[in-house]
Amino acid sequence: MQSNLSLSVNSRTRASILPTAEQLEIGDKQSNPSPWRVHEFVRDVVLRWKDKAYVMDASSIGFDFILCVLRELVGVELITFNAPALLLPLLSYSQGTLSTKCVSDVRVMAWMISLSDSSNELAQDGDAITDIRVLAQNCRFRSTTSLPSLSAPNEDPLQRLVNEVFFLAPVYRALYGQLGSRGLLQAFLRQEKRISILIAGMKLNGMRVDMKKVLQFKQMCCANMKKWNQLATDMVKSQMPEFNIQSPDQCRQAIFEILDLGKYLISRTITPTSDMQEQEQQNPLSCLGVSAQPASSGFVITKGGKLSTNEETLRILAEHHQFPQLIINYRKAAKILQTYVDGVLAYLYPSQCAADKDIAERQVGANQGGEKEEEAEDIFVDNALTNGAGEEEALPNSQVQQDTCRVSGGLSSTGKKITSAPSEDFDYGVLHPNFLQEGTDTGRMSCVEPNLQNLPRSALHIDLDEGTLLNGERSISELETDLEFRRCFVAPPGCVLLTADYEQIELRVLAHLCGDEALIDALTGTTDIHQSIARVIFHKGEKKDVVTAEERNLAKRVVFGTLYGAGPRTLAAQMNVDVERALQIAGLLRSYFPTLHEYQRRVIDQGRVDGFVRTISGRIRALPELNSTVIGKRAYAERQAFNTVIQGSAADIMKLSMLAVEEEVLRGFPGEVRLLSQIHDEMVFAVKLERLREVVPRITHAMTHAMSLLVPICVNVKIGPSLGELKPWSIEHELGIQ
Repeated sequence: MQSNLSLSVNSRTRASILPTAEQLEIGDKQSNPSPWRVHEFVRDVVLRWKDKAYVMDASSIGFDFILCVLRELVGVELITFNAPALLLPLLSYSQGTLSTKCVSDVRVMAWMISLSDSSNELAQDGDAITDIRVLAQNCRFRSTTSLPSLSAPNEDPLQRLVNEVFFLAPVYRALYGQLGSRGLLQAFLRQEKRISILIAGMKLNGMRVDMKKVLQFKQMCCANMKKWNQLATDMVKSQMPEFNIQSPDQCRQAIFEILDLGKYLISRTITPTSDMQEQEQQNPLSCLGVSAQPASSGFVITKGGKLSTNEETLRILAEHHQFPQLIINYRKAAKILQTYVDGVLAYLYPSQCAADKDIAERQVGANQGGEKEEEAEDIFVDNALTNGAGEEEALPNSQVQQDTCRVSGGLSSTGKKITSAPSEDFDYGVLHPNFLQEGTDTGRMSCVEPNLQNLPRSALHIDLDEGTLLNGERSISELETDLEFRRCFVAPPGCVLLTADYEQIELRVLAHLCGDEALIDALTGTTDIHQSIARVIFHKGEKKDVVTAEERNLAKRVVFGTLYGAGPRTLAAQMNVDVERALQIAGLLRSYFPTLHEYQRRVIDQGRVDGFVRTISGRIRALPELNSTVIGKRAYAERQAFNTVIQGSAADIMKLSMLAVEEEVLRGFPGEVRLLSQIHDEMVFAVKLERLREVVPRITHAMTHAMSLLVPICVNVKIGPSLGELKPWSIEHELGIQ
């Protein structure tokens, strides 16, 4: 079934665009088209001019009309619900050449408002940002014209689309006013409304996957999991002949009862009393989630009251016996297989394993009037629109139908149609994940289907059988190696992968916001932030005083604990020290950077007064639990408040840097530089080899100048053939030596 795309234009030269549920549910996994072909599955475009709707054929006139509006009519605002789902077919139709700042997504507007006020109807109704009809019902707007009914029995899909289009403009006006009254308008206009085109672009470009490496990785993981399972079983088979390494209960029994490894743990579990809770309230580090009370550093008890076999416990025991290490290895490999390998394979269909044509070449060819070949991938999938039940009285459907006209004919084509199918090659596939702008409360973008933001960075250490093939070469003498799943994600032909990563951006944001002079000095003119902080808190004032690796690691961990509100047990575990030592180091950090603690208290106290906190760009997150009388809820809200300000502000800077990169790089090198992915503080690009020396300084400049802070913003650039083989960009690269 083909789907509909709608566009409405009113007397204020605003256009409203809406993808329908049918568009988001085309076919099944075996028939889903490539994002580069998704425009072929859009049938109609619906235009609203004043109070009349016009239905146009998408291929003959609809897409060309929208592209002409975006490119030629400066100042026309396009209003949409779920902008990436709309922009994807427009990008595919224009061969990835579309660039616009004139798209406003009412779903993003609703998301910003819902976060700013927990009592708002938009915040209380979770369907408001997934269903245009629910959103319209929650927006109490005034309209000079009668609007169609939102609920009608046996409604035709096209009629449903027309009805929904009529609501976009009044919904937009209502939300625009709410953004203004809450002080959110600048953040929306400058930042949030302009990012949707880049989200759709990342979906379109996708990430290339070497299927041979994926399958080889899976094969070797499975072989080693079988070996680890057998070794563990052999150690306890006399008493547990049916041992199952995947069972936490059986692992617990083997460790603590059969092997008696609990003797290596020291239990110091304390049950908090009312006096301890009162002391915790007075603890100046409680806003960091650091308890003044010592916790268990030996036995860890699960919520069910059982001895835990978590990784922290297993690592302690692995120093004394091989059995816990086998469980660690098995669990790590199993997680990688289930979460990442199988996750990748689930989104690479047989029809999608065709050779990855060089999209960059095709984009250049499109600019020169050439035709392009496309590979088949899955369509954009997002939160599907569901039927909302509306009770408002409005125009009957028959009256709207009388004002709906079918338009045919065409404008001059601005895009090229696909004329040939790709040749099949099962060596490579392409993942086209969905990046969600409204996926988190802090403002960070999230990634789903699949999640490429959480790929394992650590290698999996495995044993190689003699003669095993690894990366096409036979290993004979080396019987151990490390497998990195990130090596499976490779650059397109003729390109290299380039990552640009902010260096400790959240710590720099913290220094800027709190204004602590000692922290600013530590972050200025240094190449190792954590070493500089360690030098301060461990009294390494003289140049001859060497900061040890342990001291640097302790400083790093306590800083991250400050940023993310780590609890006492977590902080101590991450620092690999007991709770008292962790509290001591946290106290040193607070004493040498006093403004840091004062700023934390200001954030929380002001949030308690306002009921919300703001990020650096002005986005708001409501936290009513800051005034809760329940200690646990209030403490959790305090950690959320501080974390939102720091992490949310870092997310703001990342979005602004993406927009700066689009302006300074992507538009200047169409088809030669493509943004593939955004991973928290990092962007991943595919860059033509011959353009590297020109592109790197431009990307660095765009990211470091996206926002001005009291401390320098630093960017680390790496290049390589895959995500697992990245090397730092160096002076040798600048000079063309490498």
